[in-house]
Amino acid sequence: MVGEFKKVMEEEVEVCRRRNDVTSTQLTLLMHGTDRVFLVDHPRFHLARYRHQFIAEAHLDSRAMHDYREKKKQYPTATFTLRSESKEDLKYLTTDANGRNTFKASIQVRVPNAPVDINNIIKDVNVAITNVVKDRSLKGRFRDAEYPVGHMPFYLYGDHAEAHIDHILVRSPNIHLSASNVKLELDKQIPESVFVKGALVSALGIEEAAMQPFQPTTEGSHNNSFSGDSGFFFRTGEKFDIKVFEDCKDVNATGPGLAEMDDAKLLAEGTMTLGEDIYVDSYWLNRDPYERVDGDEKFKQWNKVFEGIELELK
Repeated sequence: MVGEFKKVMEEEVEVCRRRNDVTSTQLTLLMHGTDRVFLVDHPRFHLARYRHQFIAEAHLDSRAMHDYREKKKQYPTATFTLRSESKEDLKYLTTDANGRNTFKASIQVRVPNAPVDINNIIKDVNVAITNVVKDRSLKGRFRDAEYPVGHMPFYLYGDHAEAHIDHILVRSPNIHLSASNVKLELDKQIPESVFVKGALVSALGIEEAAMQPFQPTTEGSHNNSFSGDSGFFFRTGEKFDIKVFEDCKDVNATGPGLAEMDDAKLLAEGTMTLGEDIYVDSYWLNRDPYERVDGDEKFKQWNKVFEGIELELK
């Protein structure tokens, strides 16, 4: 029985190591914008290397940028993702975010409700991250105790011509909501400097606390199973009353309290309308790849060990 216990413990240590691995990995980033390109990482609460909200501006080579814009015209509702050709370290790529740390990638086009077309890819893309907008940890100790009440908070970035939003994740479980090219109608113009570092948006009337937790989206990469739900609030054409606040916290600021706006400077009020480019995920964000459930082989092994201990103690 000692041998069995040791074996199971060694396997659990390996699981812990994998869960907390922060070494280089193949990057898969959402793409926003056509005039300027912004990249958004796919956050995941249960894997350390993805346990953050990461938004950055990037530069693509001219040939790739031309092809990307043409594809965006052809597939306005598609999800565009940038995938690195080899394993990369985001920390290294953003240490000197002035275009010198480049990497090779491909751009994948995923059309809603259609099979993945492996030929619908832009290859040999040269990428350089030029400005990090947000890189905020989602570790447990930095999360809020409660969900936002009376509104839903978003990060706002881009510029006046093309504005994008990403839902601020304050606790787990949660839902990743991201939208490109939202239409802003505001009573005041937002300073360009605020766009550069990212602002805070309060979408009024959305009772996030009452809506959480959301049901999981369909298993599968970049699959928005809410897209056909006419009652789901985050969909094309939906308009929200909003307030825009300055985010005075650092790029790498940690919570809790990242979405608090009570003491933040109010910049503008008005409405925000969602366009065609929308991303929704509550599956991968919350999925624990090492979760033990009744019926799993590992679960059975632990039961066997504990039953053996119980017998010896009798």
